Parts: sequence; structure tokens; C-alpha cells
Amino acid sequence: KEKLITDFVKFNDVQSIPQFNACLKVADTKKVNCFNERMISHIQRNFNYPDAAAAQGIEGKVWVRFIIGKQGEVSNIRMRGPKNGQLLEQEAKRMVSKLSTFTPGKQNGKPANVEYYIPINFTLQNQ
Repeated sequence: KEKLITDFVKFNDVQSIPQFNACLKVADTKKVNCFNERMISHIQRNFNYPDAAAAQGIEGKVWVRFIIGKQGEVSNIRMRGPKNGQLLEQEAKRMVSKLSTFTPGKQNGKPANVEYYIPINFTLQNQ
């Protein structure tokens, strides 16, 4: 069973945010934008609408919260989706769990556990 991490800094409060490797050489002023763009790109590349959810017409927003740990690993993935949205929550967790290891965030010059939130929208296209 995964250990719950309770000592973390929120993404917007951490002194040095975690980084995708592709963002390491980006100017400090552009690091947050680079991080968010890479996160959106990852979600889009790995997005897969669950067939059973589509068949039942289930759609909505799933909020995903997770920790990027002191070694850059993703853990403590938690989801909150719409009513009857368990299939969407499972898919959101699957996408986030596929994230590669990050360069860890830092607080006071030391690696820190950083909490990140992201909404993932599941919208069915009208046929």
C-alpha cells in the first residue's frame, strides 16, 4: 500500500517547481508555462475515453491531485470526478501514472514533495 505523503509544498508556493527534462534549459520566467504545456501535451497524448463511459454517456471534469516526490516520482494520485464517474477517474489516474520522473522541486535549497492539481475534461462529441 502506498504511503500517504503529508509533508508537501503546493505547486504555486514552492520556490523551485519540479521540471520535465525538456524544460530544464528554459528561462526561469518560462518554467511554469513549460511545465503546464508539457503536462497538457502528456494528457493529450495518453488520453483514452473509456468505451464503457462513452456508451453510458458519462462525461465531466475529473480533478487529479498528486505529489511529485523528492526523487521526482509521481505518487499519492487522488481523483474527484462527476457523479458515476469512476471510469473517468480510473482513466485520469492511468494517464497521470504514466508521467515520467521529474527533476524534483526545491524548497529552501532542498528537494521537496510538491502537490500538483490538474483538471481533466472528458467531453463526448455530439454524433
